[in-house]
Formats: sequence, C-alpha cells, structure tokens
Amino acid sequence: MNDNPYNFDSSLADEEYTQNENQSNLVQLPFDAPFISWRHGNPDSLDEQQKPTSKYFGRWGIDCADWDKLCEKLDIPVPEIKETHAKKDKNYVPIPNEFYHIYTWRFLIFAPIGGRVRWIDGKSQSQTLVYIANKTKNGLEPLTPAILTTKSWTASKFNTAREKWLDFCSKFDTGIPAHFFYCAIGTFGDVSKFAGSHGKETYPQLFIRDGLDATNLPYIGNELARTISQLNVEALDWYNDEDWLHPENADQSKSNRGYSRQQQSPQNDPIQDDEIPF
Repeated sequence: MNDNPYNFDSSLADEEYTQNENQSNLVQLPFDAPFISWRHGNPDSLDEQQKPTSKYFGRWGIDCADWDKLCEKLDIPVPEIKETHAKKDKNYVPIPNEFYHIYTWRFLIFAPIGGRVRWIDGKSQSQTLVYIANKTKNGLEPLTPAILTTKSWTASKFNTAREKWLDFCSKFDTGIPAHFFYCAIGTFGDVSKFAGSHGKETYPQLFIRDGLDATNLPYIGNELARTISQLNVEALDWYNDEDWLHPENADQSKSNRGYSRQQQSPQNDPIQDDEIPF
C-alpha cells in the first residue's frame, strides 16, 4: 500500500518478535499481569423469568480481590458483572456458608503478545500473555497486560481463534505485524452454544466484524506497539521457564508465539449491533 491510514511507525515492523532458546527457573513476570481464566457456561443458570444469567454463557473471569488490587495501582475500571460462587472442597462438594467472588466478561478485547503451552497427563494447559483494552465512547483504551489461561479442548479452541485472527490480519497489505491489531475472543449473542461430551462446555469464539479491510483494522497504536514489544522481551524467561514447562515432557512442551494450528475454526453466534466489540 502507498497510503498509511494507521500512521504506523514502520521501524516497529523490524522489532525482534521471537523467543530465544534461553531457559531459566524464573516463574514470575517482571511486570503486573493478572491471571484471567476461561469459565464455561451453565445451561441451568436461568433466572425466575427463565432468562439467562451471566453464568449461562461462557466467559472470562478473575477473582475480585486480584482485580481490585490492580485497580489500586492503575486507573482502570471495575467490570460491571460480579458473580458469587460457593467454595468447594477437594471432592468438589460445596462448603456451607463459604463463598468467593469473581468479575467476568463475556469477551475480552486484546492484543496478543506471546505465550506458552504444556501437557500434563495428555491434557494441554495454555497461558497467553496479552494486553487487554476497554471499549469506551472514545474508542479502545489500553488497560493492562494480562495472562489468559485455558486448558484441554478449551485451550485448543482458544488458540485456534487466536491464530485465525492473526491469519486474517496477515492477508491485508498494511505493513503492520498482525499482533499489533486488537482481537475480540469470548462468547457473543443471546444464544449459548453448549458442546462437549456432557453438553456443558461453551468454548471461546473469535469475532470478526463485517467490513474490516486493510484501512480499518483495529490498530493498537505506535505507543502500545512499542510497549508490548518490550513486554515480549521481558517475558522471555517466563515463556521458557522449565519449572513450568516440565522438561520430562520436552517432546510435547513448546513455548513460542505461534501455537500449533488447528483444523477447525470456531463459529460465531449472531450478535446485536450494540455488542460489536469494535
């Protein structure tokens, strides 16, 4: 393209965005990044009018205390949805009068940075470093780095959605690396798709708005592009932490920006105009 509708700093395209082979025993990232995990919906979570509650849909969730601590450091909003759940013992039996609270989002808007995957007893566990954003009346506002956690078949679905977005952005001649565009992954619409062997899994899906092309992709901006490039470098030891990856499963473990591609891509539910992420 001759035009540059994004005002992209072309020097960022040359940033080193790969992970080296260094390995260490470091576990903690050198910057704040809360863990946000995927939670499946519950088909029985209906209110008195038989309308779905927030627990009916698949969603991202974080312990309220963890997010509140972050709010004390950063000027970021508190999520609108707060859920209460009963604590359970090691046998998954609810403990009387003991509860915990989480904030949830049906979907998250984020720029993917990097990640790591491990296999335990034949099941994968995925941790993806991202920079999440909040939709405001003035556009998308960067909030904070975060680690999105998924496991087993959910991890496969999530990584498929993430790869599909990177492939979608890469097909346009923007001159901008695909990881510098925001994506939206979660659940959308009023109908929850329950799947899995027990019919109670609600997998994360990718949303791609109609009409996206080389001129209007959700570019994160030069400042945030520089920030996440630096975060990616600072996370190298975390990506390659052998204590987490387990060297005894080195033939299955991997720590790279590009996760294994999957053949099946998630389908989107119909959504309303006011639910369009960007």
